[in-house]
Amino acid sequence: MFPAKYRLLASFSILVFLLAACATDTPQEKAADRESLQGVVDGAAETVTAFRTGANAAAVNAALADARGVLVYPKITRAALLGGGSGGFGVLVGRSATGVWSSPAFMSYGGATFGLQAGVDTASVMAVIKTEETLKALAEGKPVFGGSANVVAGDSATEQPIKTTGADVIVFTRSLVGAYAGINLGSGVVDPANDRNANYFGQPATATQIVIDHAVSSPDAKVLKQALAK
Repeated sequence: MFPAKYRLLASFSILVFLLAACATDTPQEKAADRESLQGVVDGAAETVTAFRTGANAAAVNAALADARGVLVYPKITRAALLGGGSGGFGVLVGRSATGVWSSPAFMSYGGATFGLQAGVDTASVMAVIKTEETLKALAEGKPVFGGSANVVAGDSATEQPIKTTGADVIVFTRSLVGAYAGINLGSGVVDPANDRNANYFGQPATATQIVIDHAVSSPDAKVLKQALAK
């Protein structure tokens, strides 16, 4: 085994290499990444509209009426045989005390799933945040979803609302592809993707600065704000 100082040097070298790789993104690559992020925002807007006009529209709109925030994943995919994982990429949007929606902060989702599963199943998820405290916790990357946040997915005509403990979050889901038997948000990790925020807004920005402080914004988020404000 190598002495500790050599292991430390090797780790430092790897870190320098990774940072250099990130720093050498070309303008074309950055533009492509920015376009991909805009696709997530546009997809979130489409997801919100689909929920607000679907078969369960009354429950969705009632939940949004006094919401303090919304977490939207246009697409969470689970793929496995005997065991595997689920993952997705979405946005968190905050609402001020005066009713103004923030621009989106990007949020990743990763979770383990176990049991006999075949094929690839995909669903869209919208979690309506009812309290400022829970919104802040999500923006800071703190665990929010517990075992009660199980979501039983249905087809486009049967979105199922599930309330977490304390009724501070209401989760809606729609299956998109395959027989998606269910999601348990509590089994995964919801994390701010602040590196994506920097690319989208053109400056460093944390989820808290975006959705709580409303200190960073982009006109390109207008489509999502409009979908939430209807």
